Amino acid sequence: MAANTAEPGRLWVPRRRGAVGGLLLMLLGAWGAIVPFVGPYFDFTYGPASTWSWTAARGWFEVAPGAAAFLGGLMLLLTSSRAVAMAGAWLAVAGGVWFVIGPAFAPWLTPGELGAPGDPRAGMSALEQIGYFSGVGVAIALLGGISLGRLSALTVRDAQAAQARRQRATTTATDRRHRGLFPHSHAHAHAAGPAVGG
Repeated sequence: MAANTAEPGRLWVPRRRGAVGGLLLMLLGAWGAIVPFVGPYFDFTYGPASTWSWTAARGWFEVAPGAAAFLGGLMLLLTSSRAVAMAGAWLAVAGGVWFVIGPAFAPWLTPGELGAPGDPRAGMSALEQIGYFSGVGVAIALLGGISLGRLSALTVRDAQAAQARRQRATTTATDRRHRGLFPHSHAHAHAAGPAVGG
């Protein structure tokens, strides 16, 4: 029993700790994975200018890292396990890094070209590069890193919450044992109650 009492403080984390970061990572990951398919609706393109056009390059360098960031954010949002939450944060960081450096590997890893910004104007070309790859990747990696920092620290509030959880678990276990040892006494007391009151 002594070994188990120390576990919640290290392995358990309040869900609110990763809620905001997880939600933002999910939104950024969804954006990174979907924008190549819907961007042409708004004349915001990188590569093929047709909507819902699948290419191997988009799968490697936009859909895959976007899905990784989305899944990592979902893990952060839903879990109360510190280990699972940290794995989700690392997955999101990996997705963000791949958004930034992945396009440099396009000539070697895909049979097709990744393409180029659709707008020839310098300002719009930079915006499309940022909105499709570098800006999205940096934001995801930054949020994932912040989440890792928050998860790696065991705060006083975590310790207090873990202690409260242990106390509730101990109380529940004691009540169950008590009911198991004296089931007839409880039943008799419950049955005898109305007679005494009358």
